[in-house]
Amino acid sequence: MRVLISILSIGLILVGCNPNKDKIEQVNKLRTSLDATEEVFNQLDSATAANTLNSINEKLNEIQTLHTDTMTKETAFMVGEFANLRKALKVYLSMYSKNRKEFPYSRAQYDNLEQDLKNNVLSKDTFLVFYKEEQDAWLKLNDKVSSTTEGALHVIGLYEKQVPSIDSLIQQLKDTTVVMNK
Repeated sequence: MRVLISILSIGLILVGCNPNKDKIEQVNKLRTSLDATEEVFNQLDSATAANTLNSINEKLNEIQTLHTDTMTKETAFMVGEFANLRKALKVYLSMYSKNRKEFPYSRAQYDNLEQDLKNNVLSKDTFLVFYKEEQDAWLKLNDKVSSTTEGALHVIGLYEKQVPSIDSLIQQLKDTTVVMNK
């Protein structure tokens, strides 16, 4: 038991005396930033975005099928705004897999950098180069995730506000079609 306590004490002293303690803390702050970015990413799942995009496309196809005449300016504007919602969802879905894969990759890079610091195998200049690369990679990922996820979430909110009007238009078109076919 005394041997175990002695080994643990020596280990704690060595860890506490690690000359790279501040650098390890910098890597941990970067890891915390990555976690925050992943929280934003996880606010929306790809299934919700895909279902919303499919719903928009189905409603637009139904309008196109039912509406055989020219639309009023207000109706055309409403349908045009509704159609424009697709763009942000398409961007989000096209970036989803790539963004998802970058989180474990970045964590592995941080773990490797931290281990190199604990093993004291990096010079100050080498650490600065690696840290800057990882920081730049996180900034790019954060920008991509923020813009695509927040854009898609905004669009889903707009979709939920606009869908009652679109459904009402579809119902009016169906009612008109029934009357014209009698």
